[in-house]
Amino acid sequence: MNVKIDKDARKFIDKQPPKNQIRMLQAIFALPKGDICPLAGKDGIYRLRVGGYRITFCYDDESTILIRTAGNRGDVYK
Repeated sequence: MNVKIDKDARKFIDKQPPKNQIRMLQAIFALPKGDICPLAGKDGIYRLRVGGYRITFCYDDESTILIRTAGNRGDVYK
């Protein structure tokens, strides 16, 4: 499955310590496995939990996952 990461999500990941960057990228590229839940009230958008971070994504088409946002647990849903 192909993965596309949005510019803002990529900036957030790049600002994190190397250990956290690796952890988030491993979780992203392991999709669709992981701690995933659909977001309530937002059709087709899912969240991936990686420790205290949350990553939201959607399926762009059958073979592509689009990473929309990445951030701290409380900030991502705003």
